[in-house]
Amino acid sequence: ALHYFQKSKVDFVILEVGMGGRLDSTNVVKPLLSVITPIGKDHMNRLGDTVVEIAQEKAGIFKENTPVVLAKQNYSEVREVLIKKAQILNCPIYEAGNFKIKQLSYDLAGQSVEITTAHKKYVNLFIPLLGDHQMLNTATALACIELLQSKGLKIKESDIYKGIGQVS
Repeated sequence: ALHYFQKSKVDFVILEVGMGGRLDSTNVVKPLLSVITPIGKDHMNRLGDTVVEIAQEKAGIFKENTPVVLAKQNYSEVREVLIKKAQILNCPIYEAGNFKIKQLSYDLAGQSVEITTAHKKYVNLFIPLLGDHQMLNTATALACIELLQSKGLKIKESDIYKGIGQVS
């Protein structure tokens, strides 16, 4: 995949880790930012027996001086591990878990939400997926977008609404 991206001269890549963590093959990439979604008890045979051990492994994707976006975590001890590792590596931390999320309406087609970040309020943002976790995923995506905008990437607000509205 990395060879293909280089050969194709892409402008931008969103690269998802495999299992994620210290030994993940994607660690050869120097990212613009790293994202940690909610950590649970997955891949315990490889990453550890507790959520703290898993968080320590997953924090292995952090790169020195590279911003980290943290989704809302289900365990306070996981959040603590991630923040500590980010601080050790001097990584600025952006916590999507601090955003205010309000569901405005929902039906079988999806849900409309209001998400207030540290910088902006997104009103009547339509997510064509149901579930509280989809609202949290959207908040995490917005944190990434705002961070990239602060680094000079030009993303129009209308494109944010359109992109999220077409997710599947």
